[in-house]
Amino acid sequence: MSVIIPAIKPPVQLSAVAMVNPRAEKVSTTSSASALSGLSCGSVIDLSVGDTCSGKGHDALLAANLNPNYPEDRWVMLTRCRAWIVFQGYSTPLNADCLEAFCHDALEGVGVWHFVVPTGQGAHIQLAVTTAMVPDQNRTLLHFNRKPASSQNSALADDLPVHLILRPDVEDRSFHDVTKAHTGPEHHFHHSTSNRNDTLIFEPAPHRKLTLILPGATYTPEPEWHYMVHRPLEKERGLDPDSDLFSPGYFTVDLTGGNTAILDASISENQPVPGSIFDKLLKQAQKPIEAYSDQSLSETLINALKRFVVRREPYLSVIAGYPWFLDWGRDALIVV
Repeated sequence: MSVIIPAIKPPVQLSAVAMVNPRAEKVSTTSSASALSGLSCGSVIDLSVGDTCSGKGHDALLAANLNPNYPEDRWVMLTRCRAWIVFQGYSTPLNADCLEAFCHDALEGVGVWHFVVPTGQGAHIQLAVTTAMVPDQNRTLLHFNRKPASSQNSALADDLPVHLILRPDVEDRSFHDVTKAHTGPEHHFHHSTSNRNDTLIFEPAPHRKLTLILPGATYTPEPEWHYMVHRPLEKERGLDPDSDLFSPGYFTVDLTGGNTAILDASISENQPVPGSIFDKLLKQAQKPIEAYSDQSLSETLINALKRFVVRREPYLSVIAGYPWFLDWGRDALIVV
């Protein structure tokens, strides 16, 4: 099913597409649309572009199913990624204020945010942010495509580069928990990061390594904490609604008209990314908003059910429901 959500009354934040990657499970969630997925054991993505966090503690840009053989509770490491476009000192955050539309292609397992970003002096650029999970991996790709300038007089010329700045916020917790900096992470997290050129590595434990790569970018270490990030839905449930987020630094990359930058986020992965994924992301980024059309209800349901079939080696199993449930015996048919 293809979904278009015009940004007439945009949400306070962009909170990603729920994508399931059935390996031992990789999942993702969104307040803008329904879920996407893969065949593995199951992992998660929740894209937050802006200063706020989504309302639920289990949401994340990448929450891994660390066991390759069977589903288990997801482990949150990349909570969100804040983003800005900068041109000649004029900075604009990517948030709901410049969101034109959100498009979700459930059949392709891709979500696309279309932005019209002011660059100062009455000019603007059009930017498509596309996200997808890599099948059978704990990996999320964020694809930033600056569309070629249109015939509008206010469009910034293609040959004038803008800076794209990405600042990731990380944690190291089960998706049932929260992070409290004063309990140890305030010291431990800083010493768990390393970087080189276009790469950031966050390795708080030997078997948990988050790797962020933005080819062609420059990474600048500049650690900062965001304390007491509030999640209102957790408060409604009677849970601890406040978590602390750590940002080790930020990436900077130049974008001219028609060009692309791709953030590759993975947790303890050594496999390459199939080239077909990049082709799919670019195709979706270049697809006109009006080209999205609804699929039949039966096609949508059939595609959605595929997201719940996962591996429990050497067998297949069924996830009862995302984001909380695993393949719990009699509960599995909840998904139906």
